[in-house]
Amino acid sequence: MGCLAVGIDLGTTNTKVALVSVDATDVRVRAVAAAATPEPSALRDVLTALLRRVLDGEPPPDVVGIASMAETGLPLDRDGGPLGR
Repeated sequence: MGCLAVGIDLGTTNTKVALVSVDATDVRVRAVAAAATPEPSALRDVLTALLRRVLDGEPPPDVVGIASMAETGLPLDRDGGPLGR
């Protein structure tokens, strides 16, 4: 039985999202979307748009993986809002 995975790469310059199907013998990239990494206040909207693009017409993924560089970390306030710019 296969698995549908979403990978998110939040980089300093670019943010990429990929939808990948994985089974015992094959890994297949089904969709990829990318955009310039925005200011923190716009990150949620950019990620949402990229995810919608790769998931358009697809079933929900079984797993999500997120990778980023250390400098892309951003502290959040109690309401989930960015504390930096």
